[in-house]
Amino acid sequence: MSAYLRRASGIASLLSVAAFGTLAGHAVTYLLKGRTTDDGHHGYFSPLLAVAIASVLLCGIVAVVRLLTVPSNRAVREAPSSLTFYVTLATLQVAGFAALEFFEGNAPDLIGCGIEALTALAIAAFVFFLSSFAERYVAPVVTTYLRRARNAFNALRRLPADFVQPPLRLAVCAGICRFKRPPPIIG
Repeated sequence: MSAYLRRASGIASLLSVAAFGTLAGHAVTYLLKGRTTDDGHHGYFSPLLAVAIASVLLCGIVAVVRLLTVPSNRAVREAPSSLTFYVTLATLQVAGFAALEFFEGNAPDLIGCGIEALTALAIAAFVFFLSSFAERYVAPVVTTYLRRARNAFNALRRLPADFVQPPLRLAVCAGICRFKRPPPIIG
């Protein structure tokens, strides 16, 4: 089940990045062509862009949490190469752009598809820069902090009563006999 969830979150991350890139490329294409999105065919654009940005942020947070929760002694699956990621992302974005243009009643053109491919290249470069930065600089610091916090939490956790009661009784008895008073109560 864990492998299925990991695979599903990877696919969801890729699709959310592709959706965001498609919408960004669509906006850039319209901007360069001098077209507006004020017609009745683009009512979806603003809400869908907000959803795409939110899903990219959520998938980014999930990726960072997954990076930090993987134990260092367990083998981590290598990320796909940047070329594979770029080709997959560009294919999804160009297909998404063509679908959007088709649903709007326009024919997809070569300029729009080229802009989508360039947008995919920029997004792929940004994603790989961010992930390598997180793996190299952020993950070791946060992992060290979490390990220290976990050790501090374990020190505060109380031992089971069956384990503590006999030595505690012996210490109280020895303290009363030796010092003629009970030991101070801690905690």
